[in-house]
Amino acid sequence: MSIIVAVRKNNEIAIGADTLERLTSEYKRNSRKIIDFRETYIAAVGTSAHMDVLQSVLSRYEKKLSFNSRSEIFESFRVLHPILKDEYFLNPHEKDPGDYESSQMNLLIANPFGIFAVFSWRGVSEYERYYALGSGDQYAMGAMHATYENRASKQIAEAGLLAACQFDDGCAAPIEVCLIRAATLTARASSR
Repeated sequence: MSIIVAVRKNNEIAIGADTLERLTSEYKRNSRKIIDFRETYIAAVGTSAHMDVLQSVLSRYEKKLSFNSRSEIFESFRVLHPILKDEYFLNPHEKDPGDYESSQMNLLIANPFGIFAVFSWRGVSEYERYYALGSGDQYAMGAMHATYENRASKQIAEAGLLAACQFDDGCAAPIEVCLIRAATLTARASSR
Protein backbone atom coordinates (compact mmCIF):
# COMPACT_ATOMS: atom_id res chain seq x y z
CA MET A 1 0.00 0.00 0.00
CA SER A 2 1.05 3.64 0.27
CA ILE A 3 0.06 6.92 1.83
CA ILE A 4 -0.84 10.05 -0.14
CA VAL A 5 -1.92 13.39 1.35
CA ALA A 6 -2.98 16.83 0.17
CA VAL A 7 -3.23 20.06 2.18
CA ARG A 8 -4.71 23.44 1.27
CA LYS A 9 -3.79 26.53 3.30
CA ASN A 10 -3.09 30.22 2.58
CA ASN A 11 -3.08 30.10 -1.23
CA GLU A 12 -0.96 26.95 -1.32
CA ILE A 13 -1.71 23.32 -1.90
CA ALA A 14 0.79 20.62 -1.01
CA ILE A 15 0.44 17.05 -2.25
CA GLY A 16 2.72 14.31 -1.03
CA ALA A 17 3.36 10.59 -0.98
CA ASP A 18 5.65 8.04 0.53
CA THR A 19 7.87 6.00 -1.80
CA LEU A 20 7.29 2.48 -0.47
CA GLU A 21 6.93 -0.30 -2.96
CA ARG A 22 8.63 -3.63 -2.51
CA LEU A 23 11.82 -1.60 -2.54
CA THR A 24 12.08 2.03 -1.41
CA SER A 25 13.30 4.84 -3.66
CA GLU A 26 16.80 4.18 -2.34
CA TYR A 27 16.82 1.06 -4.53
CA LYS A 28 14.17 1.64 -7.18
CA ARG A 29 14.29 4.56 -9.59
CA ASN A 30 10.58 4.76 -10.49
CA SER A 31 9.06 4.81 -7.00
CA ARG A 32 7.26 8.15 -7.44
CA LYS A 33 3.55 8.10 -6.72
CA ILE A 34 2.84 11.62 -7.98
CA ILE A 35 2.35 12.52 -11.65
CA ASP A 36 2.65 16.09 -12.92
CA PHE A 37 0.01 16.69 -15.62
CA ARG A 38 -0.33 20.26 -16.87
CA GLU A 39 -1.22 22.29 -13.73
CA THR A 40 -2.35 19.17 -11.89
CA TYR A 41 -0.64 16.67 -9.63
CA ILE A 42 -2.19 13.20 -9.42
CA ALA A 43 -1.16 10.68 -6.74
CA ALA A 44 -2.28 7.06 -6.53
CA VAL A 45 -2.34 4.34 -3.90
CA GLY A 46 -2.42 0.64 -4.69
CA THR A 47 -0.52 -1.27 -7.32
CA SER A 48 2.47 0.40 -8.95
CA ALA A 49 0.92 -0.46 -12.34
CA HIS A 50 -1.48 2.47 -11.74
CA MET A 51 1.36 4.93 -12.30
CA ASP A 52 2.35 3.44 -15.67
CA VAL A 53 -1.28 3.28 -16.80
CA LEU A 54 -2.02 6.84 -15.65
CA GLN A 55 1.06 8.28 -17.35
CA SER A 56 0.20 6.51 -20.59
CA VAL A 57 -3.50 7.37 -20.62
CA LEU A 58 -2.89 11.01 -19.63
CA SER A 59 -0.44 11.50 -22.48
CA ARG A 60 -2.60 9.68 -25.05
CA TYR A 61 -5.94 11.29 -24.12
CA GLU A 62 -4.82 14.68 -22.81
CA LYS A 63 -7.30 16.66 -24.94
CA LYS A 64 -10.29 14.69 -23.58
CA LEU A 65 -9.43 15.30 -19.92
CA SER A 66 -9.93 18.20 -17.54
CA PHE A 67 -9.36 18.33 -13.78
CA ASN A 68 -10.51 21.90 -13.03
CA SER A 69 -13.58 21.01 -10.95
CA ARG A 70 -15.26 18.08 -9.25
CA SER A 71 -17.69 17.64 -12.15
CA GLU A 72 -14.92 17.86 -14.79
CA ILE A 73 -12.90 15.23 -12.92
CA PHE A 74 -15.94 12.94 -12.76
CA GLU A 75 -16.54 13.35 -16.52
CA SER A 76 -12.86 12.70 -17.24
CA PHE A 77 -12.95 9.42 -15.32
CA ARG A 78 -16.25 8.47 -16.93
CA VAL A 79 -14.48 8.85 -20.30
CA LEU A 80 -11.38 7.02 -19.03
CA HIS A 81 -13.14 3.95 -17.58
CA PRO A 82 -13.96 2.23 -20.91
CA ILE A 83 -10.47 3.14 -22.17
CA LEU A 84 -8.93 1.55 -19.06
CA LYS A 85 -10.96 -1.62 -19.66
CA ASP A 86 -10.47 -1.89 -23.43
CA GLU A 87 -6.92 -0.66 -23.91
CA TYR A 88 -5.24 -1.29 -20.55
CA PHE A 89 -7.07 -4.52 -19.62
CA LEU A 90 -8.43 -3.23 -16.33
CA ASN A 91 -10.36 -5.87 -14.43
CA PRO A 92 -13.41 -3.88 -13.23
CA HIS A 93 -14.62 -6.57 -10.80
CA GLU A 94 -13.94 -6.19 -7.10
CA LYS A 95 -14.36 -8.91 -4.48
CA ASP A 96 -17.38 -7.07 -3.06
CA PRO A 97 -19.36 -5.97 -6.12
CA GLY A 98 -20.89 -2.54 -5.88
CA ASP A 99 -23.49 -0.79 -7.95
CA TYR A 100 -20.92 0.19 -10.60
CA GLU A 101 -17.87 -1.34 -12.21
CA SER A 102 -14.71 -0.36 -10.40
CA SER A 103 -11.84 1.53 -11.98
CA GLN A 104 -9.66 -0.03 -9.23
CA MET A 105 -7.92 3.29 -8.48
CA ASN A 106 -8.01 5.61 -5.49
CA LEU A 107 -6.39 8.95 -6.31
CA LEU A 108 -5.73 12.37 -4.87
CA ILE A 109 -5.68 15.29 -7.28
CA ALA A 110 -4.27 18.72 -6.42
CA ASN A 111 -4.23 21.74 -8.70
CA PRO A 112 -4.90 25.49 -8.52
CA PHE A 113 -8.62 24.66 -8.28
CA GLY A 114 -8.42 22.54 -5.14
CA ILE A 115 -7.97 19.10 -3.59
CA PHE A 116 -10.02 16.22 -4.97
CA ALA A 117 -10.19 12.48 -4.29
CA VAL A 118 -11.33 10.00 -6.92
CA PHE A 119 -12.49 6.65 -5.58
CA SER A 120 -12.64 3.29 -7.34
CA TRP A 121 -16.27 3.71 -8.45
CA ARG A 122 -15.35 7.13 -9.90
CA GLY A 123 -17.03 9.11 -7.16
CA VAL A 124 -15.23 12.44 -6.69
CA SER A 125 -14.99 14.41 -3.44
CA GLU A 126 -13.54 17.88 -2.92
CA TYR A 127 -11.73 18.86 0.30
CA GLU A 128 -11.31 22.31 1.78
CA ARG A 129 -8.34 21.76 4.14
CA TYR A 130 -6.70 18.32 3.84
CA TYR A 131 -7.23 14.66 3.08
CA ALA A 132 -5.26 11.40 3.14
CA LEU A 133 -5.72 8.11 1.30
CA GLY A 134 -4.04 4.78 1.78
CA SER A 135 -2.32 2.81 4.45
CA GLY A 136 -1.93 4.84 7.62
CA ASP A 137 -4.44 7.47 6.50
CA GLN A 138 -5.82 7.78 10.05
CA TYR A 139 -2.35 8.67 11.38
CA ALA A 140 -1.83 11.14 8.55
CA MET A 141 -5.20 12.81 9.14
CA GLY A 142 -4.49 13.09 12.87
CA ALA A 143 -1.08 14.64 12.34
CA MET A 144 -2.42 17.08 9.75
CA HIS A 145 -5.27 18.05 12.06
CA ALA A 146 -2.85 18.61 14.96
CA THR A 147 -0.49 20.80 12.90
CA TYR A 148 -2.93 22.63 10.61
CA GLU A 149 -3.22 25.88 12.57
CA ASN A 150 0.51 26.37 13.22
CA ARG A 151 2.32 25.28 10.06
CA ALA A 152 2.48 25.91 6.32
CA SER A 153 0.86 23.50 3.88
CA LYS A 154 4.09 21.69 2.98
CA GLN A 155 4.98 21.15 6.65
CA ILE A 156 1.46 19.90 7.39
CA ALA A 157 1.68 17.40 4.51
CA GLU A 158 5.11 16.27 5.71
CA ALA A 159 3.77 15.76 9.25
CA GLY A 160 0.95 13.59 7.88
CA LEU A 161 3.23 11.50 5.72
CA LEU A 162 5.83 11.01 8.44
CA ALA A 163 3.19 9.99 11.00
CA ALA A 164 1.85 7.35 8.61
CA CYS A 165 5.38 6.12 7.89
CA GLN A 166 6.15 5.93 11.61
CA PHE A 167 3.05 4.03 12.71
CA ASP A 168 1.90 1.98 9.69
CA ASP A 169 4.09 -0.69 8.11
CA GLY A 170 2.35 -0.16 4.76
CA CYS A 171 4.20 3.17 4.36
CA ALA A 172 7.88 4.10 4.30
CA ALA A 173 10.10 7.13 3.86
CA PRO A 174 11.55 8.85 2.03
CA ILE A 175 8.62 11.08 1.23
CA GLU A 176 7.94 13.49 -1.63
CA VAL A 177 5.92 16.71 -1.42
CA CYS A 178 4.98 18.98 -4.34
CA LEU A 179 3.78 22.53 -3.76
CA ILE A 180 1.30 24.53 -5.83
CA ARG A 181 1.12 28.29 -5.36
CA ALA A 182 -1.83 29.86 -7.08
CA ALA A 183 -3.64 33.16 -6.83
CA THR A 184 -6.67 31.45 -8.41
CA LEU A 185 -7.36 29.69 -5.10
CA THR A 186 -8.39 33.01 -3.55
CA ALA A 187 -10.42 34.05 -6.58
CA ARG A 188 -12.31 30.73 -6.66
CA ALA A 189 -12.90 30.69 -2.88
CA SER A 190 -14.48 34.15 -2.98
CA SER A 191 -16.81 33.17 -5.83
CA ARG A 192 -18.37 30.24 -3.89
